[in-house]
Amino acid sequence: MKIAVINGTQVKALLDHLACHWMVHRPDRRMFSKRAVILTQSIGAPNRAAQNDVATSLTWFGVSDIKKFGFGTMGSIKWDEIDEKRRRKVETRLRNLSMEYLSPKPVSKNIKVRVFFFISKNIHRGLLKKEEKLSADTQHWLDNGWIKR
Repeated sequence: MKIAVINGTQVKALLDHLACHWMVHRPDRRMFSKRAVILTQSIGAPNRAAQNDVATSLTWFGVSDIKKFGFGTMGSIKWDEIDEKRRRKVETRLRNLSMEYLSPKPVSKNIKVRVFFFISKNIHRGLLKKEEKLSADTQHWLDNGWIKR
């Protein structure tokens, strides 16, 4: 299992770089079997808005298994300066979350990804009938066997 850890700036760059692989454009079939854990940390309360934005983008990429984990440090930015009780609580929650990934079960498309895929597929079927010269996106859907002429 490969694990990637990226910071906020890298997340933005990744999403910009992979924008052509959104479900309505040219989805990468490998994304349908990927898992993601979104970890956020803030001085105050966990940043749920940031987690939700990243989760939405990952869903549009075709990732079905997305977990979110956020915690607030409540005033300190250094791990060693965080209250011991809070540190233990975060470590316990994170350890419990990580246990789910020790022997992961195969990922299948969840209902949201299935719906997005179905809608995108129908869009490209319609475009296939209208386009004289196929767009790169529609050609991608044809090449992957998701739509037929």
